[in-house]
Amino acid sequence: MRTVHSVIKRTPRKYLAEIVLIDDFSNKAHLKERLDDYIKQWNGLVKVFRNERREGLIQARSIGAQKAKLGQVLVYLDAHCEVGINWYAPLIAPISKDRTSCTVPLIDYIDGNDYSIEPQQGGDEDGFARGAWDWSLLWKRIPLSHKEKSKRKHKTEPYR
Repeated sequence: MRTVHSVIKRTPRKYLAEIVLIDDFSNKAHLKERLDDYIKQWNGLVKVFRNERREGLIQARSIGAQKAKLGQVLVYLDAHCEVGINWYAPLIAPISKDRTSCTVPLIDYIDGNDYSIEPQQGGDEDGFARGAWDWSLLWKRIPLSHKEKSKRKHKTEPYR
């Protein structure tokens, strides 16, 4: 629910059409009737759909896309995310210029012990990096090259 609360609190209401939650066949009791009752406070803005069997992350996201009916842009967030202040505009701006764009934010780290937020580690001297898989299928952050950085007109411009 931290994800849902942060999205509602930190997204301009005119840009927030609906929040779709997908329960990927969870067996956790608190994600059933208790969750249904809790989300009623948002009068239909937050919706829960439950898969009839475990589908996995990518298929659950595809199902979520099919269930989403109201917005113009889909934003996928995992359940363990929290959006920051002013998160929406920089993420959506490239899409508003080219609807075929796909943007990916940097995701900071939330410490599971004290819930403090730390910037994602790695990247270049400015913190810029690309995400990549290595041959062992481990996710890595690769610093942005000077060549790629020099192509940008300003520091907040997206990169390939």
